[in-house]
Amino acid sequence: MVTLDEMLRAEVVGREIRQDTIRDEEENANEVRETRIRSSFFGSLYMQFFGGSSCDSDDGSGTKSEGFVDEEYDMEDDDTLFEQFVDQVKLKKAIDTYNIKYERDIKYVRNEKERVRAVCKDDNCKWFIYAKRLSGETGLQIRKWHLDYTYIPVYDNKTLTSTWLRRHYMKKFRNSPNYKPSDFKKEMSLKLGQRVSRWQAWKAKATVLKAIYGDEAE
Repeated sequence: MVTLDEMLRAEVVGREIRQDTIRDEEENANEVRETRIRSSFFGSLYMQFFGGSSCDSDDGSGTKSEGFVDEEYDMEDDDTLFEQFVDQVKLKKAIDTYNIKYERDIKYVRNEKERVRAVCKDDNCKWFIYAKRLSGETGLQIRKWHLDYTYIPVYDNKTLTSTWLRRHYMKKFRNSPNYKPSDFKKEMSLKLGQRVSRWQAWKAKATVLKAIYGDEAE
């Protein structure tokens, strides 16, 4: 017979799965839009002038065009957070990743095409980041900031979804297809200091393997 505690735990797990699925669907929708832009003729021109990379050196190594970040913020190099991003979507992804790394609890009070402002959720904490697109420039870049964080650290960051895990750790699953989600969950808890659910770990791995092997991975 199912006990009341078991029913409550099942309800909590179900709620977490639904919330994570909703966040993943929103992020996937954004990625689909970006993919459609890049795959079109005008999208190719757009990325060439605003978000692409050039290959000017003789050895074929890529160089960033106009100081843009081609990929997401590098968790191993905080300086990449202060480079230019092609739009507010990519900039917000970078800020979210930065705050996952440093266990920050933040919110966006301004999220527009030309400017983004993020602040701590606690009014007494002065942490903030302000980015804008200056006249004559094509990218968004952080212009003002105060990174001294005095609020409590957050270990259950809502921006850490299975989509985020897939994006950042695709290579790990690709190189180690037998890597267990339970082991990945433990590693992320130690490496990021964040709570990663078994569902998130499983979904991240399943999505990567399906992209590589197709439906046979299921």
